[in-house]
Amino acid sequence: MTFRQYASKWGGLKLNKFLDDAPWGGAMFKRETIQRMHVLSYVKSNHKRVWTLTRKGNDLVIVAGDVVSKETVGNFISNRPWKEKGMEIKIK
Repeated sequence: MTFRQYASKWGGLKLNKFLDDAPWGGAMFKRETIQRMHVLSYVKSNHKRVWTLTRKGNDLVIVAGDVVSKETVGNFISNRPWKEKGMEIKIK
């Protein structure tokens, strides 16, 4: 699935208002403190809208939920909730 298809399927993504040139069309929240705190506020209030971009080998994978690991690249916040925690979407 392409990133554009992913974003469309989940009702669009919230834009990162903390960073003018945020990656992935302005939608990725990096692991920096203020951005991370914003993501965590969604984890507390509406966790099924938080996704994590991770590296798996040479692939980029978006995982439903907030995953913290050394492979984590950043987070997205969707307008529609995911249905299954841990669901993975490989980005082409």
